[in-house]
Amino acid sequence: MPAMPASAAATFTTAAPCVRESDTVLRGAGPSAIVRLAQAALTVLLALAAARLLGAAEYGRFALAATLSTLLAVPVGLGLPTLAVREVAGRAHGDPGRLRALARTGPWLIIGAGAALTATTALALAVAPAGLPAPRDAPLLLGAVALAGPWALLRWAGGWLQGLGRAVWAQAGDGLLRPLLALAGLGLCAGAGLDGPAAFAVLAGAVLGALGIVARQVHRAGRLWPSDAPARPDTVGWLGVGLPLMAAGTLSMLQLTADVAMLGALADSSAAGVYHVASRLAQLAALLLVAANVVVAPRAAQLHRAGDRAGLQRLLTHSARLTTVAALVVLAATLPGGAALLDLFGPGFAAGAPALTVCALAQLANVACGSVAVVLAMTGRQRALLLGVTLGAGVNLVLNALLIPACGMLGAALATLASTAVWNGVLAWQVRRSLGVDPTVLGRVPEAPR
Repeated sequence: MPAMPASAAATFTTAAPCVRESDTVLRGAGPSAIVRLAQAALTVLLALAAARLLGAAEYGRFALAATLSTLLAVPVGLGLPTLAVREVAGRAHGDPGRLRALARTGPWLIIGAGAALTATTALALAVAPAGLPAPRDAPLLLGAVALAGPWALLRWAGGWLQGLGRAVWAQAGDGLLRPLLALAGLGLCAGAGLDGPAAFAVLAGAVLGALGIVARQVHRAGRLWPSDAPARPDTVGWLGVGLPLMAAGTLSMLQLTADVAMLGALADSSAAGVYHVASRLAQLAALLLVAANVVVAPRAAQLHRAGDRAGLQRLLTHSARLTTVAALVVLAATLPGGAALLDLFGPGFAAGAPALTVCALAQLANVACGSVAVVLAMTGRQRALLLGVTLGAGVNLVLNALLIPACGMLGAALATLASTAVWNGVLAWQVRRSLGVDPTVLGRVPEAPR
């Protein structure tokens, strides 16, 4: 094979660990945080526009379909978006052929999984007893399942770009372009008498549009390695790593979305719609953690591969402290006026204020424990990650089933708080046990070598 060009060879060389990990987090998380802040603003505007246009009941139908599609995109992705971050961050261990094979094979695996799930759902709906599900919701259900494939591809593209260190583009597809296009679509259809399914169709168009734009960026990134490098597929190995990551991601998303889904099933769609808005507003407290994770993930993979445990400790501690301070600032600014903020979404939404407070406390616990899930995924501890997330999801489902009938939205919020504390605590213990570092806000920063 011809010699690799110098520029390409540099691409496949893992950078030496940097002792100023606080600078790494701050420099990388700054642009990422701006993107996340814009995403949060667009998400709130999208929810506000949809709630105003649809009303609580129809917004509940829309929110349930969107939640289902978001949840299903994780198993359809087969864990490959997270695997892409790890493989690309390490430039596939210096093997450009392996990376080329992953770029070619990954999307087809996701497309196949999405098509299989959609076909299975269509068959199940065709043979389902009359009235199960309600005839008016069957097309919406099928549409939510069908959208999971494109949504998973959008995340795959983001994972690829994240591994390359392109933090802004990694988040732009699902974080900026999708809500922006959906907001524009709702604006264009504002006078058309939208209902829940029509609003979901607008969302589907936004996902497809964002996917087309971000896929172009991934295609351009393919020029970073030699085009004549022979592809070296390892589908079995990739799935062996990806499937535990998929299971952990599915259970994590289940924990994030089960409260909305179970409120819709055990209460009504209006309660689900109100709670959906309140819980999403509470997630603003974790905005900087999510932004920092975009930087922490590939950097943690590099530091672990280099055996730099002190550097990994510095990275995680600085990130946890920075994001916890930001979370406290956000909570102090939003919680006192929670009811007034929710009232902006329309009549009845202010009833979610108590749930907003409890969900915000859950997010604070999440942030204080640090980037626990990310560091386990990036260091090959996917089975330890799966254990912690399984425990958290189990607690979440049981408590939702017990508390929602008695307490409604507040019960769902309390279930979220308890399960968040459980799974973050277990994952933090797993990180300390397996890697010898403390990922929480209480971690001690080792002195940097001179």
